[in-house]
Formats: sequence, C-alpha cells, structure tokens
Amino acid sequence: MFYNGDLSDSEVLPDFKLINPYITGEVSWLLLDRLDMSLGVLYGKIEAADSLAKEKDNNQRNLSFRSTFLEMNLQFRLSLLSVKNTFILNPYLLGGIGGVYFNPKAEIDGVEYELQPLGTEGQFIISGGYEDPYSRFTGTLNFGGGVNIRVNDNWSVRLEGAAHLTLTDYLDDVSTIFPDSLDLSRTPNGSIAVLFSSKRFKGFPKKGRSRGNPGNDDVVFRFGVSLVYVLPPKSNKPAHKPGIMRDAFPGKQGWWGKSKD
Repeated sequence: MFYNGDLSDSEVLPDFKLINPYITGEVSWLLLDRLDMSLGVLYGKIEAADSLAKEKDNNQRNLSFRSTFLEMNLQFRLSLLSVKNTFILNPYLLGGIGGVYFNPKAEIDGVEYELQPLGTEGQFIISGGYEDPYSRFTGTLNFGGGVNIRVNDNWSVRLEGAAHLTLTDYLDDVSTIFPDSLDLSRTPNGSIAVLFSSKRFKGFPKKGRSRGNPGNDDVVFRFGVSLVYVLPPKSNKPAHKPGIMRDAFPGKQGWWGKSKD
C-alpha cells in the first residue's frame, strides 16, 4: 500500500521506499449470484518524506511522517460471471465504506513524536482563526476491482487493487498553512511543535504561507493477493440460484429464488 496526499509528488507511484506491505482478512456472504458482501479489517503502514521528493519546493519543505492505517470496512463485489461458472478467471468490481484509525508521527534526533497533539498548523493557538485539532479517526470511500482465479470449487486466489478515499486531509499532519511561529511556541507543546511545523533550512516561513493543499483529502492505494475459501453450498440442486437471498425468500422465482426453468 502507499499514500497520496500533501507530501506526495505529482507522479503516479511514489518512491519504492514508501510502498509498504499490508494484511487484511474478511468474512463474505454471497447475497445474490455475482454479488457478495464482506466485513473486513485491513492493517498497514503509510509514510512519505519530502527528502525523497523530486519537486523542488516539496524537497525544501523537508517534512515527513509515518502512520498506522487500520481500517474496518464493509465492501461489495460484483462479479462479471456467475459464481456457478467453471471458468478460471472471473473479473469483478469493488465498492464500499470504512472507518480508519491513523496516527501520524515523525522523528527528530532519533526520538519519535506523535504529531496530532503538537498542533503543527496552529490548532492549539487560542486566537488567529486556525483550524481545530483534527480527529485521528476518519471514514473512507473505497472502490476498485480485481479478478478471482478459480483453483477448485472451494479455493480461489484473488488479485485486487483499490483506492481508499479518506474523509480527512491529515493522514500526514499537513493540510493548510504555516502558523505564526511565536504564537505556536506558546502552545502547550510549543517548543517541539515549532520544530515539526517547519524544517526548512532558511528559517520559519511567514504566517499564512501554504503548507499543504486543503482542497484535496488524502488517499491510500493498495494492491494485493488473497487466498479465498468458499464453504460448500447447502444445496446443489440445479433449480436453486446461489446466494443468501434465496434462503431468505424460499419459493420465490426470478432473480433471487428458484430458476424459472
């Protein structure tokens, strides 16, 4: 997985050093033939560093972060082909929602600090019109796709890619403007907050200078492979269509019950 946000260059893929592994697990129910619903958990790490940036201004800004990305999600997959088919490949589309916990951190002189309690953009300055402290919990809108590779009736391999559009611009602790450095130094963690607010070599930027782009929320992309086990069906009768909707509405004909033929 990798992140795209205020500490990203304009390139599609980040530096290879910023791509991290993740793990995920889920339980799925087949609602209708070709449509399933999954409840899952995803855990990984995201990070970025201006020191790796190719864009000059980003490089001079010299900020960095790393964060846990822990998501609980509800996802739906719509397959191109019936789950009863015996073709090896079955492409699908994915869509869903999630809830994420994140906690951006950065390091100075070998010591790691949590950035949200520092208020690096003036969140703890009493006056001045700054943003309120952001929450370390946010929602996501997820979409993507993939392909199921059938091994046999009970096992398959899933190749999947998805984008997790978060509802926050603070995965990286960067969003709006540089605060007044003197006012920032007077906040509860002011001395440390000033150090993490700006790491430019030519002094602290003037108040109001852009630190990030608040118009775009942060995104996490992932590409992975999963092993899928499918429980044997309760009935193998050819007159029955697959899916739990069939069991919920027994005797019905048409798109979820018995086959008309």
